[in-house]
Amino acid sequence: MEKVETTFMFLKRCVLLAGDSGLGKSSSAICVLENYGYHVYEFNASDIRTQSEIHESLFNLIHIKQIKHDLPPAIIIDEIDGIAGPGLAEIMKYINPDRGKGNRRKEDREKRVPIPPMICICNNVTERKLIDFRKDCLELTFTKASDQNLTTLLNRICKAEKIKLDAEAKELVIEYSQQDYRRLVNYLQSLDKVILKK
Repeated sequence: MEKVETTFMFLKRCVLLAGDSGLGKSSSAICVLENYGYHVYEFNASDIRTQSEIHESLFNLIHIKQIKHDLPPAIIIDEIDGIAGPGLAEIMKYINPDRGKGNRRKEDREKRVPIPPMICICNNVTERKLIDFRKDCLELTFTKASDQNLTTLLNRICKAEKIKLDAEAKELVIEYSQQDYRRLVNYLQSLDKVILKK
């Protein structure tokens, strides 16, 4: 049989997940990366805020840790809208090393270390400081859950965990969840601990 060679063209090095808190952005990022066999390293804006902290963390991960670990690394940076402009610029150096280099691009590519997949997460994608950053990312927006989405999730959890709720109680949980998946799960966990599980 003739060997067929497939080439994948990745247009962006980074995925930017945007949307309100509680919609499952971080959980989705972790699930996707782990499903594809990556060892996930998570950073938060509260952990790496300054340009030097970001440089040190990413350099150490890309140039050192990926050599030591059995699984290939992947990076998640949460609350990226909480990082100042110089810090974002440092991250962009890793996402798009060719930005602004003109004729030096070809020479630099020959020396380049493979960059791990990166997923960045933010709540407010419309912030002015993210305008340039968004140009180098594949942007995916998470929208608030509908009552139907929340009802489907609630019923699945109740069935799996053997939680007994009548129709009125389910409506109240949906209402108090305010279109937030995480809040719904927290309410069910609280109720489960008190009276509901057989």
